[in-house]
Amino acid sequence: MSESSPIPWPRRARQILLRVIGRIPTPESSGVVTEWFLAGTEPTEPASVWLKPGPGGTRLVLPPEYQTWCASPHNHLGAEAEVVKQLIIRTPTDGGRYVIDPSLAPEQQMLLLKAIAPADAMVNWTVDGKPVEATGTSFFWRLEPGKHIATALHREALEETGLGVEITAHAGSTTFEMAHAQIVVLCLEARVLSGRLRLSDEHDDFVWAPLPELASWPSTPAVDAFMLDYARRKQSS
Repeated sequence: MSESSPIPWPRRARQILLRVIGRIPTPESSGVVTEWFLAGTEPTEPASVWLKPGPGGTRLVLPPEYQTWCASPHNHLGAEAEVVKQLIIRTPTDGGRYVIDPSLAPEQQMLLLKAIAPADAMVNWTVDGKPVEATGTSFFWRLEPGKHIATALHREALEETGLGVEITAHAGSTTFEMAHAQIVVLCLEARVLSGRLRLSDEHDDFVWAPLPELASWPSTPAVDAFMLDYARRKQSS
């Protein structure tokens, strides 16, 4: 291509979106706008995912990440945040890899650990099984060489089961998709230290299942497959 040749325009896609949330409008939506995107980057999620029927009309229900904004004075839309019923680690992602820059000071190389939790939950973090001096749903952890495991299990186990536990090993992980999120399930082996098992209002029943009997207890397909593989590995070890 010569220097005088014009640079070709990248392929573009035209999309009509609901102005308020930038998603594809439903037939009853009002307030739309036309936007242009690089082909392949245009939104594909329908607005109906976030618009829910309610007694007084349609409610705008945003993903859990918007909890803080929905509770702020800036929420002029009257939006609500989706209710979180379990603790979910958003970052780091499972299997994430991060590079330490030798030209930067260690205190300038921090990794955000962030979780989404029920409104009344107290989150206690651990990294490699050791408690971290941080409270709340997010904090910055200084990057260190090696492989690390970040968890927010201890407080969740105590709140949901009444058991105080000690993490003893990393069993593995699996993943599956929900409406607004890619869920990563980090599975850990733990030893009970204290307490008596009790059910929270999120559970109907429990059972202590021997590894050979796991196949008879159905679960989410991705979790089910992982647990059966885990049982086979434990029995053969």
